[in-house]
Amino acid sequence: MKKIEDQPYDFILCIQKLLSSISTLRKYLLNLNDIEQNTSIQIKKLKAIKDTIISLTPAIETASQLHPTSTLVKHLSNEYLRLYNDYKKHYSLTMVNTVIFKEYKQSIEDLSVWLTSTNTNLQQVLQSVNKQQTLSIIKNLDELNKYKLLLERATILYQTMAVDLPDIQAQEMMNEIIHIKEQWQILIDRLNIFNERNSSSESVNLMNPQVSNYLTKENQILVQSIENLLALGTQLINQQEKIKVNTLSDNNQFLSQIKECEAEINRVKNLLDNTTTTTEEINHSLIEQLTTLATSITTIHIQLENYTEQQCRFLLELDSFIDWLKKFTDESKTMDNQTIQLVLNERQKYFDELIKYNQQNDFEIKEKIQYLIHMWTKLSSMITDSSNIVTTQLPSAIPLLSSSSSCAIENQHNLLEQAQNLLNTIVQLGNRQEIEQHKHNIQSFLTHYKDLQVSDLNSILSDATYNELANRQLILQQMLIDTSHIDHLRINFVTHFHTENNAITATNEIITLIDKYPKEMTSQIRQWLNEQQRNHIVVPLTNDDILKNIDDFEKYLNELEENFLQYQQNENNQMKLKKLIQQIENRPNLSENLINDNKQRIEYLQKRFVKIKKQIDDIRKNNQLIKTNIDHTINNIDILIKNIRNIEEQIQNNVKQPMHDYEKLILDCQRIISELNQNLRTQVEEAINSGKRLYTSNNKDSHNVESTDDTGGSSLPSSPIKKPSDLTLRKVRRHVLQLTQHWKNANNNIQYRLNVLKRAQTAVEELRRKCDRLHAHLLEIELAYAHKPQIKALNTEQVPAEIEQAKHLLATLMSCKTSIDDIQQSAQTVETEYDIHVTNRAQELHQRWEHSVTSVSQRIQSLQDSIKNTTSDIYSSSVEYPWQRAIALNKIPYYINHSDQTTSWDHPKMHELMQSFANFNDIRFSAYRTAMKLRTLQKRLCLDLTLLNNIISVFDENEIIDSLNKTIDIIDVLDYLQKIFDKTSIEYPQLINIICTVDLTLNWLLNIYDTNRTGSIRLLSMKIALALLSRGNIEEKYRYIFSLVAYEKDGQNVLDRHRLSILFQQAIVIPKQLGEVAAFGGSSVEPSVQSCFEYAHDPDVITVDDFLEWVKLEPQSLVWLPVLHRLAASEIAKHEARCNICKIYPILGFRYRSLRHFNCDICQNCFFSGKQTKIFKMVDPLQEYYTETTSSEDIRDFFRIFKNKLCTKHRKNPKLGYLPLPHVFDNTLSTNEQQILPSPLLLSSTTTPSKPDIEIIQQISPLMESDDEHSIIAQHCRNLNNASYKSPNIVTYTSSPCSISLDNDERAELEAIIRDLEDENHLLQDEYERLCQEHREKSLIINQQQEQLQLDNKQLDIYNERNILREAKQLRQHKIKLEQRMKILEEHNKQLGKQLKRSKQLLHKESPVHTMRRSNVERQPNLMTIDNLFHMADDINRAIGDLVTVITEPQSTTSSNYYQQIMSRFLTQNLINRGRLIFQCRGIALSSLKGNNKTKEVSTPPNTANVQASKKTALYDFHLNNSGRMVNFCGWTLPVQYSASVIQSHLYTRSNASIFDVSHMLQIHVKGSDRIRFFEKLIVSDLENLPENSACLTLYTNDRGGILDDLIVTKTSEGYLFVVSNAGRAIQDLAHLQSQLEKAKRQGLDVDIEVLSNQALLALQGPRSAEVLQPYLPSSLDLSKFYFMQTRLTNFDNDSSIPCRINRSGYTGEDGFEISISNVNAERVLKSLLSSGIAQMAGLGARDSLRLEAGLCLYGNDIDEQTTPVEADLTWTIGKRRRQLADFPGAKIILEQLEKGASRKRIGIKSSGSCPRSGAEIRNDRDDKSRVIGKVTSGCPSPSLKLINIGMAYVETPFAKVGNKVNVNIRNRTVEAEIVKMPFVPAQYYKAPISKKKK
Repeated sequence: MKKIEDQPYDFILCIQKLLSSISTLRKYLLNLNDIEQNTSIQIKKLKAIKDTIISLTPAIETASQLHPTSTLVKHLSNEYLRLYNDYKKHYSLTMVNTVIFKEYKQSIEDLSVWLTSTNTNLQQVLQSVNKQQTLSIIKNLDELNKYKLLLERATILYQTMAVDLPDIQAQEMMNEIIHIKEQWQILIDRLNIFNERNSSSESVNLMNPQVSNYLTKENQILVQSIENLLALGTQLINQQEKIKVNTLSDNNQFLSQIKECEAEINRVKNLLDNTTTTTEEINHSLIEQLTTLATSITTIHIQLENYTEQQCRFLLELDSFIDWLKKFTDESKTMDNQTIQLVLNERQKYFDELIKYNQQNDFEIKEKIQYLIHMWTKLSSMITDSSNIVTTQLPSAIPLLSSSSSCAIENQHNLLEQAQNLLNTIVQLGNRQEIEQHKHNIQSFLTHYKDLQVSDLNSILSDATYNELANRQLILQQMLIDTSHIDHLRINFVTHFHTENNAITATNEIITLIDKYPKEMTSQIRQWLNEQQRNHIVVPLTNDDILKNIDDFEKYLNELEENFLQYQQNENNQMKLKKLIQQIENRPNLSENLINDNKQRIEYLQKRFVKIKKQIDDIRKNNQLIKTNIDHTINNIDILIKNIRNIEEQIQNNVKQPMHDYEKLILDCQRIISELNQNLRTQVEEAINSGKRLYTSNNKDSHNVESTDDTGGSSLPSSPIKKPSDLTLRKVRRHVLQLTQHWKNANNNIQYRLNVLKRAQTAVEELRRKCDRLHAHLLEIELAYAHKPQIKALNTEQVPAEIEQAKHLLATLMSCKTSIDDIQQSAQTVETEYDIHVTNRAQELHQRWEHSVTSVSQRIQSLQDSIKNTTSDIYSSSVEYPWQRAIALNKIPYYINHSDQTTSWDHPKMHELMQSFANFNDIRFSAYRTAMKLRTLQKRLCLDLTLLNNIISVFDENEIIDSLNKTIDIIDVLDYLQKIFDKTSIEYPQLINIICTVDLTLNWLLNIYDTNRTGSIRLLSMKIALALLSRGNIEEKYRYIFSLVAYEKDGQNVLDRHRLSILFQQAIVIPKQLGEVAAFGGSSVEPSVQSCFEYAHDPDVITVDDFLEWVKLEPQSLVWLPVLHRLAASEIAKHEARCNICKIYPILGFRYRSLRHFNCDICQNCFFSGKQTKIFKMVDPLQEYYTETTSSEDIRDFFRIFKNKLCTKHRKNPKLGYLPLPHVFDNTLSTNEQQILPSPLLLSSTTTPSKPDIEIIQQISPLMESDDEHSIIAQHCRNLNNASYKSPNIVTYTSSPCSISLDNDERAELEAIIRDLEDENHLLQDEYERLCQEHREKSLIINQQQEQLQLDNKQLDIYNERNILREAKQLRQHKIKLEQRMKILEEHNKQLGKQLKRSKQLLHKESPVHTMRRSNVERQPNLMTIDNLFHMADDINRAIGDLVTVITEPQSTTSSNYYQQIMSRFLTQNLINRGRLIFQCRGIALSSLKGNNKTKEVSTPPNTANVQASKKTALYDFHLNNSGRMVNFCGWTLPVQYSASVIQSHLYTRSNASIFDVSHMLQIHVKGSDRIRFFEKLIVSDLENLPENSACLTLYTNDRGGILDDLIVTKTSEGYLFVVSNAGRAIQDLAHLQSQLEKAKRQGLDVDIEVLSNQALLALQGPRSAEVLQPYLPSSLDLSKFYFMQTRLTNFDNDSSIPCRINRSGYTGEDGFEISISNVNAERVLKSLLSSGIAQMAGLGARDSLRLEAGLCLYGNDIDEQTTPVEADLTWTIGKRRRQLADFPGAKIILEQLEKGASRKRIGIKSSGSCPRSGAEIRNDRDDKSRVIGKVTSGCPSPSLKLINIGMAYVETPFAKVGNKVNVNIRNRTVEAEIVKMPFVPAQYYKAPISKKKK
């Protein structure tokens, strides 16, 4: 035998069972997370787990008390604590989603908000004397009781949840409750203060009684509640003391009463803690009594709960033991007696513990224990009857062996003999003394045997003998129990014989006890029982006794029949059946001495008895059959469970195996699945079904199932077992549940394991494929590198090609970086998730890649070093024929044009770039004009992509000691530039051409620092120029250029005046090269140096901090640099505002907000061009934003505007936004004649340009452009301009019978403006005469000087040849410049004359078309109005300003007379023409005043100015040549209309066909095998089910459900998607696509995007469009069978050189086609279509009115990112499959709106009054104070509906019903409108017939 531990075996077994239970509970907790269930089910299961955990607590505490130091017990305690903590964590995660937790959080939030608000208001009341405010606060206190109840509810919810929550979360909730209670107490204290303070005040007489009455009433209710509670608690305590509560039902009922009382006490105590009571109102004795009662109730609650728990646990254990005993009794039939005896001996102790509860009063427990004793005795008697027992005399004492015996063999023999004697000794049942003595002897023997075994490890007794002795000891213990029971029953035999029934009952019980033991052990008690029975038989009976006996029998029979009837009513009550059987067996005996009358009566009673007995016997037989069937089913289920457990063990073994051998494990899993399906599935299903039939067929009338096993309960139907006493059927159900759960677990586990293995297999194989592909790619690169020739063997001509090949090889290697990262990530995932080691190969591939990159990089460096000093030119490819790059002797490149045989120092592309700068000359302000030019230059040289750090690192690699004065030659410059742009190309390989970029940058450096082409430049100059235009922080740039010229002094870098002047000289050259130096202080740097040192207050040196603080003020000489940075930052800015001048929305780039007018925003184009309105003037203060504004900035600006509104008109001159410097010009003009700065005066509150939230308040200078040098003429020009901008803006339309007429106010204003123009004309004439006089005087002086110089011939020798040549060159330049200006002025005059002539014709022309009101887009380009004439005057003013500029430029002394003649002639001519024009304008205006009709509508003329740097389509020249009126639209220059009006084009499209140039639309191709999967993640449509060569309208959406853009996507048969989207969203769409593309590629998707930048797009629209297009298409493409939204790729006019894609679609509501062709073929295709004579050109104006009539949305107006498809009524774009999957962006919000409805809806409106315009408010009533229910988004007169005004708007959904009347506020006038159905004009799409669709 093994060594016995200190703890008993049973104790260790109990600990192990507890540990097993804890482990099972923990697994069940973990399974809760894997199973998706609703919250209520998880809460129920967690509650069951908690109950189980609590049931383990007493056992664990008992174990800790018995063996506190045991390691096993400590382990048990730790596991229990761990389990409890896990339960709390799971409960915490589940509780968050429960209703109770949400109710708690909502209560806390409501309380916090209400208390904060109420405390604040109450505090204000205490501090004020406002009577009305005090009354309102008192009224709000009516909610005090409501929130008190809410606080109580929150506290109860906290107490309910906190017990099961983790300590941290419970503490947080407790802190919340404490905080709320503190706030509550503050409220109560303030109420008390308020009550006391106002008790004597007269003002309180109105309100104090309310508070006082409220508090008094509340206290009375509280006192009454306490008294009721004291009475209830006392009654419960007395009830508990008087009655003895033992039954479980009574305990539960009483426990519920105790809990309710305890909860009420806690509630009242919380009220006491929070109420404002005093000692007078509530007696302290009541509070003390309540506290004592709470303690007593809590004690009773704990005791009763523990006792009830014990009872429940005992019942569960008793039921379990009875089930086991039944099963074992059935199995014992096939066992031998010895085995049965051993099993019973093991369970004897457990049985004895259960028997102890037999004395309880609970009838259910007592009945079950009796049944258990009966079964146990019956089983024991079966063994006793068949055993052969040898009877011997019981020895009085057993002599113990001496451990010191000399003979070991003799001792062993004696020990065996003693053991055999003890086993053969027989004791008699009922002899207590004998039994105790024998038990004591066996105990002594076993104890002595253990001592011997410790000293001598050799086993003496066999295990069987030792176990038999131990079992005999248990039997003796049971005999003692039964002896006590028999002694108790003997009292029934002592009483008088008339209590015979009691004696019979006692006899039966004694016989039952005797039958459990062998006859040898019960001989004495049997003899005594026989004697007692004989004594009763011989007792004579009297006649009265006989009658009484019969009456008793009849009474017994009646009771028996009644019980049988009750059983029949409830057949499933097995306890009733047992009582009936026992009642029949214990029936009373009838006397034999009967008379005849008695015999008849007895016979009748006997028949009744026999009948009922037969019925009961039949029921017993039927139950026996059912029992047999049940036993068979249970045995079958047990066998199946055993088999499934074996399979589960196989699954566990599979799970434990390492996963690297996944193929073998997958086969094993498949084998197990096959075994489950083929061998066990049929048997299991039959067993489950048979078991269900058993317990369902026997419980047809039941309704609920009380499951004793929680596992798997949810997977079976609810089988009815009404009574828990029906143990057999419960056992069947338990077995069925266990089998079902095991079957389900086995199938789920093996399937899950197989899925995991397959995922691992897929991941490993995918990783292997990736590694193989990368290996092959690297091997190909390594072989290519290995075959490269050695550098020494290359000649100079081969080196450039080798460099390009090596760079291509390096780029190929860098493209593998994504694959490397992907493989490493995949390997890490496989190793982490599946524990399969695959990282070795990934690391090997990564090392190979790194080695290849290093080798190729070294080769590139070596190749570049080899050509560093070569004479060959590798940059010859930077130009194309006819240009050729050549190199001078000093290595300076120059360029030869072979077409015209000329040479140039400038690169051809640099020349084109400089010419393009002329487009920016319309910008009025020099700082912005210079910044725009520099930004363009920066982008062209790719310096916007070059990091400042890369430039610094390249120069630091070759550090030079004297870098300040160091000069470098062209070879060094090229070397530096090559290295810099090599670094840039690594980051942007697709965006930079290194050769061309290096050559252009060299050309630019030479243009600014080496104009004489000496062949060398200063290294410092190169560093400064590249640093200032690079990509980096502006402060870092300032620091770097400072460090370039600084020197060290006293441990810090400083600059003196000389070095600082060098720095400024190198920087100012950059704007000087652009011709903008005058605006920034001129070429002299002395003012800048002086200003900087004055700011630093140090006459000698300045530090870097001084320099940075000075440049933060944006000095005039460097102000262009921060403006450049702000311009770069503004390129990506999008402001949600509309320009008040050009009406563009949204504003892109800079945004200028007027600080004098509300809601007045200006875009950068209008600001740069100096436009003004009637309201806004350029002199008004502005706020500039180059990033999107925040809410705080909006609020701040609002208050500034408000302040400016209140301030006086006489304001101080604004402070400049830059640091002005005194000007020192290089020419002869004085500083007084120079303009300080042509850009507007800037006032900046924050001068650091690097901050994103910088703001600049701009006060526009009264001075004009930089070309206007003389301040006097500029002042006159300004006055003229200001007058022109004050003119009214009148819409162009003409009434057919009469001319245009004006009202009185407009007439007066027009006359005043004309008078101003006449005055200005006189002023300019005077100025002209004065200037002529000045020039005549200057000419006389110059002539005199020349005559004096001619007299002195010696002085003429001073002028050398070089000076003469310079003067000659200057004269030629002035002459050319003057001739150019002359041409400009002549062209201006011609245009103005033509416009004046045309205006006369059009104003007097009668046309019915002109009677309509037009929108801005519909304006005729060539109509001449009064407003146009004023703008003509302004153009004349600008022309005169240009001429004055030419006149006042510095002139050579030798050509003054020549210039004077030119100036006189042209100035006179222009002034005469201008005067004539003014008088003609005045005549036209006065004639228009004579009309009788008033103007119907006034609006702002359309903005025809092109936005700077707007793009042009391939048909731009065609539009200009065909009278196209060009406007800016979404950054593109497009025709808004042609010679025909907008209405004429609109109606022609409806009846014939028109062609629209829509090339500005964004066209892309989406390619790759995963294109549909990728693109469906961005849109809402179903592309998967879309047929090939078909298109659909769809939407980009964001995560909030907003619409990012609307687009048409075409699913082509060529393997790609063709997508067309809006030009206004091109930048945003491409950024969105690019970000999603990167994510998709990281996920391994095969997809790519190609932007079709060289494709044009034509829209042929109208009912005759097919007639126009068909002749140019192949015969195979029949347009009559080509339907709406279908597409084909074909050749135009059967020419293979003109491929095109034809889509039958459009955005006009008419039938039509969209044709995508290349730019080179666009004009040819367009002219072919126009040659048909049917189609005409149309512009954007007609297209906009057509799409509005069709009810189609315009992005930015009708839809945007804040609009969902549901609100926009575009839900038809969402595919059915996409709705079901809900996998598109924003699906949750959109589908929720589809289900519940949106708050607003897009609708159409018609109006007979004024035209509804965008932004007009819609109200539900005509009253101005009525509520706004929506806003208009688009509107115009409808040409197709005879000019009825239509529009689209968004209104609240309840008002969106068709037919509703609404009111639109149009220019402060209310116009009635009606909601109508869209489209306004029915669509004419060419759709397929219905029958064809079905096919």
